[in-house]
Amino acid sequence: MNNIKQFFFNKKILIYGLGKSGVSAFNFLKQNNEVFVYDDHIINPKFYDIKKKQIKFKQIDNFYFDAIIISPGIDIVNCKLSNFLNNNK
Repeated sequence: MNNIKQFFFNKKILIYGLGKSGVSAFNFLKQNNEVFVYDDHIINPKFYDIKKKQIKFKQIDNFYFDAIIISPGIDIVNCKLSNFLNNNK
């Protein structure tokens, strides 16, 4: 676990998909990183911390991310960000 914390330290990270794993990843990484989130659906208002870090589809190309974390339920071939993900492997 320590190696994961070292790898994800002081990075700019995008989390794509805010199911259980996306929310958990956000909560884990927000301590030591600049974390942004994107989801195809409206984010539940109870996740106020996360909603503040949400970026819109049209804003994605204006950002550089050190890492992109994709929730397991996202089909990267047929998702809204497929071109962005393909260009930013």
